[in-house]
Amino acid sequence: MKLRILIIGTAGQVGGALLDVLKKNKNFEVVGADKISSKSVLFLDIRKRKKVNQFFQRIKPQVVILAAAFTDVDACEEHQILAHDINVKGVKNVAEAAKENLSKIVYFSTAYVFDGKKGNYGENDSPHPINFYAKTKLEAERIIQKELNNYLIIRTNWVFDLGYDQKNFVFRLINTLKKKEPLKVPNDQYGNPTLARNIAWVIEELIQKNKKGIYHIVGRDKMNRYQLAVKVAKYFNLDHKLILPVSSKVLKQRAPRPKKDDLNITKAKKELKTKLLSLKEALALLNQRIKL
Repeated sequence: MKLRILIIGTAGQVGGALLDVLKKNKNFEVVGADKISSKSVLFLDIRKRKKVNQFFQRIKPQVVILAAAFTDVDACEEHQILAHDINVKGVKNVAEAAKENLSKIVYFSTAYVFDGKKGNYGENDSPHPINFYAKTKLEAERIIQKELNNYLIIRTNWVFDLGYDQKNFVFRLINTLKKKEPLKVPNDQYGNPTLARNIAWVIEELIQKNKKGIYHIVGRDKMNRYQLAVKVAKYFNLDHKLILPVSSKVLKQRAPRPKKDDLNITKAKKELKTKLLSLKEALALLNQRIKL
């Protein structure tokens, strides 16, 4: 019998990659859901508790992957009620429905739950969010841990890919450089560039092995955003001189960002066979989808 998996948030990068990858697995029966519905994706607004319960009763998923979220960090700072409704109340609705249905939940969180003072954060390090977006994600993590025993919490950062939601930093960078426009990029924010499809391959293995708990899933390389921008530009033969390194203060971002946002992936490397990619390996896969 196939494992019935519900993916909520298929219009986003991670959700879209998951839908692509998991649908190819013959052992899975995959249902996609999002606020943006289509012929292949069902409509679901996680803010509507009654609708979520009815949806679960109809689909009866054995695993629910929650990739839907309000992820615009600066917009979350400005629209805190909306951010809380989606990122906290919405998650609580899904968690309660999963509990009632005896479903395993796979929830996507963020490296931003840490304050960025030390970097190289492991799964057992204590979170201390410094912006509202991260506070909602941490609150959601705790709801899931309280409501369920059978869960996976995946913390990741600096996710990019093509063919899915194209609001990510790498996509915007490439488009800006193609127009030969300058771009200011912070040189004091460190993280791990992570390919969405790489995350999806890891989730596939985690589900198959019935793993539980918190996992940090990011690309192998640590760098600052300016270094990332230059590497991407050089890889695609774009003018890296248009990229201007600046401090975070110059950008005057509405929400504060952790300076050292990188995650430790020792646990994932030890327990999983799926390789976490370097930036060069990720860009090689990206290159198969891009036409400059």
